[in-house]
Amino acid sequence: MMNVRNVGHERHATTLQLHPRSLFLPGLLLVVFLLRWMLAVPWWGLAPFLAVVPVYFFVLPGIMARRQRALEHEVIKLLQQGRKSELMQAYRRHWLLRLFGAPARVQRQLGFINAELGDHERAAACYARAASAAPADERLGIMFGLAHARYRSGDYERAEADFREVLRRGQRVPEVLSGLSHCLVLLGRELGEALTLAKQAVSLAPDGAVGVAARLTLAEALLARGKPGKALGELDQVAVPDGDRWLDARVSWVRALLAVSDGDEADACELFEEVASLDPDGGLGDLARQRLADLDVRDPSAEEIRQAV
Repeated sequence: MMNVRNVGHERHATTLQLHPRSLFLPGLLLVVFLLRWMLAVPWWGLAPFLAVVPVYFFVLPGIMARRQRALEHEVIKLLQQGRKSELMQAYRRHWLLRLFGAPARVQRQLGFINAELGDHERAAACYARAASAAPADERLGIMFGLAHARYRSGDYERAEADFREVLRRGQRVPEVLSGLSHCLVLLGRELGEALTLAKQAVSLAPDGAVGVAARLTLAEALLARGKPGKALGELDQVAVPDGDRWLDARVSWVRALLAVSDGDEADACELFEEVASLDPDGGLGDLARQRLADLDVRDPSAEEIRQAV
């Protein structure tokens, strides 16, 4: 099963980004040059401009670090209060941080916000920019965010590579194992490895959403290996937390695949429709719509023809 997501939108993630923080100091020095050598302003008259330089290097970083922490705390508070729709407004209010904050940290925070809002394509683009600008000690967390955003958006090829890189760097956690396993299953390759990774993820996963996602991945990996009975057994152990549309979509997806394996195309159609409605802008929703097109059961005339036969 191949990826159907068009990922051309991410081309801007690798283009040159002219950040105000990087332009400020060269611009200031240009102003000083013009005032001194073109307008003959005396050095004492340039003192207010030159005084900005130590402020820029020694005072501004501390201010931006405090603003960054303030934004992070505000985002957490909004999520805890169930006010997810206000996340982007909170980000936009911190205009000074957007102008002069560390680009990697700002883009990472924006990637997290976009992911929480369900825009995983934009999240992936933000994480990609953050990864290109981040110091080495901050890159691992960003890489995990990038891998997950690409996985959720349907860019399974690159998500696989990202998950493998995070795994190579020692992050053997259930989210990474399950994400890599699911990418392999959805791509239809290395299914033996996918099954092994899924089993490891289930053994390491805690209760809650992480454990549910790992067990759903295991069910799907078992089904891909031709073991529908065991897959159904794993699915029967799943209890999705209330209101988690992504995990609801994954349950419907596995049930749809089981229906296909049983030859029940009508039931599969209904379940794929559920997946598409639960994950409308995500990669799984795209795959569900593709499977619907392949089954060709959305056309009433085709259904009538089958019934007549």
